[in-house]
Amino acid sequence: MFLSDKEILQRLQKSELLIEPEPDDIQLGPFTVDCRLGTQFRHLPSANVIRNDAFDPIEAKSIDRLLISTPTVTVELGERIVIQSHSTLLGVTLELIQTPLDLATFIFPRSSWERLGLTIVPSIVYPGFKGKLTLSLHNLGNIPIALYPGIRIIGLAFAEIRSFVENRYVHKYSPISEPQFSKLYLDSDIERIKEIKSEKQKGLHSKRASPIDLKTITTAFQESGFQKGKALESLAAEIFKSIKGLKILKVDARLHAEELDLLLKNDITVGFWRFAGSPIVVECKNWSQKVGAREVSVLFDKLVSLGPKVCTGILIAPHGVTGDSHSDAVLKVREKRQQGRDIIILDKADLEEIAQGVHPVEVIDKKWEQLYQI
Repeated sequence: MFLSDKEILQRLQKSELLIEPEPDDIQLGPFTVDCRLGTQFRHLPSANVIRNDAFDPIEAKSIDRLLISTPTVTVELGERIVIQSHSTLLGVTLELIQTPLDLATFIFPRSSWERLGLTIVPSIVYPGFKGKLTLSLHNLGNIPIALYPGIRIIGLAFAEIRSFVENRYVHKYSPISEPQFSKLYLDSDIERIKEIKSEKQKGLHSKRASPIDLKTITTAFQESGFQKGKALESLAAEIFKSIKGLKILKVDARLHAEELDLLLKNDITVGFWRFAGSPIVVECKNWSQKVGAREVSVLFDKLVSLGPKVCTGILIAPHGVTGDSHSDAVLKVREKRQQGRDIIILDKADLEEIAQGVHPVEVIDKKWEQLYQI
């Protein structure tokens, strides 16, 4: 149950709840206390500042780049800061608050600002907090809005907890005196994700039993006739043997009416592979020209014939495939993806990247990501 204005005043008078400077009569509502906008702000960076890369809470470089690009700006009383249309600004309250262990605090936006398109994200302040409150200000309207330090910006409501909390919240943001960017990266679950990612990468990027060098790849391309196709199939087999979690079920498989160069059992549960299903069909076309739309359709038909759970084919074609996203083989790949089956193309450049030391997992993951950009 929220405290009334009378109960809030009693808490303030007993110094059980601290708000400094003390709120005046204008700031006190029936069950809320209005807080004013402070003098320090941070602009969230635009996409070009972070180089069109997503903010990744488990990557130290991503965190550092974002923190460096969000310096604190001080705006003196009487001056203004403008929040542009459809942008976000971090601010702080002018007041410093300290809450006891039996009060939870709720931050609500003031409706007068919301009617202009300015909203403040409602949030919870845990018992025992001390410091200024960071405010996430969002201009959802179509016009810029000028903000002045000292104006009333939010309302605080206090809910009494029946007893003092025992499981005390560890405050990442307390005490604070300036706008704090998200410290999500300090959460224990983020640390656990880092550990899981590290463990998975160690498992996937195991040392190859048979190193593949550039000479082996070049030799495979230089063969002729029947041996040319066999050389590429052998090279493909060596590549997939090096990936922990994949098992070659068949080489030159004859399943009903289908002929498959390689059939892979997939037990990998991270990255692209968790969506790839099992088995995975690999086709090799060691041609001196690009592979056309017909061969892409044939590979797709093989996936369909093997069952509804077979959703991934890998086509190894040194010279790539014909067309673009609007024509020929590339268009066919896009159409098949839209039908729920992925066909990944590995060309000579991809194989040479593997020979230069990049693990096949990384190369294939990257090709899968590019597939969804077609």
